[in-house]
Amino acid sequence: MDKEQMIGPLLHRSSNNISRLLDQLTSEYQLTGKQGRIVGYLAHHQDRGIYQRDIETLFGIRRSSVSSLIDHLEKNGFLTRQEEGTDARLKRLVLTAKGVEVHEIIHEKIQEIERRILSLYTKEEYEQLKKMLSCLIEHTKE
Repeated sequence: MDKEQMIGPLLHRSSNNISRLLDQLTSEYQLTGKQGRIVGYLAHHQDRGIYQRDIETLFGIRRSSVSSLIDHLEKNGFLTRQEEGTDARLKRLVLTAKGVEVHEIIHEKIQEIERRILSLYTKEEYEQLKKMLSCLIEHTKE
């Protein structure tokens, strides 16, 4: 099969393009795209305890990489680590006011990107694309 017709390279290129857009959006706030995604996840799940291991699992990132990302977010005032319960090693990740504020700005910009993507397709095509991508994700897990 011709490489230009293969789905893997096309998905990779589209994912890279979206990642670059996200990096551009978040760089204005001294965040990488991954750090911005962590802030966003925390913002959308403030009602429950989120810990480093949750970020590792959810984003498929190694422990050392997550530690580095979280250290940066804490150092720059986007989140704090709060001890919870009797296990001092277990620290809940909590957004600061700065983290919430930056999330709200970035979230609106991400919504604009989503609207741009949505405008490329009919509603039916968009729903089909989401269904196909979800199926692909489910069947290509390790």
